Amino acid sequence: MAILLSWSSNTWAKGKFGIDAYSLTKAVCYQGSTYKSTFQRVGNKRWQEINERGSRINWQEQNRDEWSVYLNDPSRKMNLQLDLHTTKVSWGYYNQGTNNELCRIKSTNNQDRRPAQTQSQEQLCESMIQGKVAWARGGSRSWSPTNVKNLCKNSPNAANTVQCFKSEINKHNNWQQGIQNCSGNKRAIEAGPIWNQNDANNKCKQLASRNGGTWTGKWWTTIQGKMSVCEIKF
Repeated sequence: MAILLSWSSNTWAKGKFGIDAYSLTKAVCYQGSTYKSTFQRVGNKRWQEINERGSRINWQEQNRDEWSVYLNDPSRKMNLQLDLHTTKVSWGYYNQGTNNELCRIKSTNNQDRRPAQTQSQEQLCESMIQGKVAWARGGSRSWSPTNVKNLCKNSPNAANTVQCFKSEINKHNNWQQGIQNCSGNKRAIEAGPIWNQNDANNKCKQLASRNGGTWTGKWWTTIQGKMSVCEIKF
């Protein structure tokens, strides 16, 4: 009977993805049918998460067992569990269990099922600007190709870049300033809970420094009392 139970445990651990957690190097997870995050081992005990917004979050591996890989992020005092048996990716703060489900694992290692993007955000931004958005109040919608590229280059979110430029024109009607303020690779990076502006000033600046970017001054809460993000420009 003991031998049977041991064999069954191994079978369950490898049944869903053909591997156990000791072999896990990559996990792609979804919320329902919507892509959420990819967790990738990038070095010895080092993992990186790339979420649906393109934000990159660093994790440290703490332990493994047959079914799960356990990660933590000291900067946010958060734990994460990649569970191949239940397929859950769950998180919690230090001194808490990982009881908050983030997403469900759909593929592992080199079996990435994330749908390929047929058009980059930069290309989408260009298509949303040229002939559709005026570069000045009451001005022409015909842009210089160079100006379109300068605005949209490295855009992580086409809709946000376009809306940013429209807002800039409404404020000061200066297209050069609009391109300068709205261009570049900006990412919303999770920072844990942020309670007020003073807290944001400290946490977002530190987060930007750790990720090699500059805080734009913008932050917002995504889960009340649990999670906020800082906008970082690279």
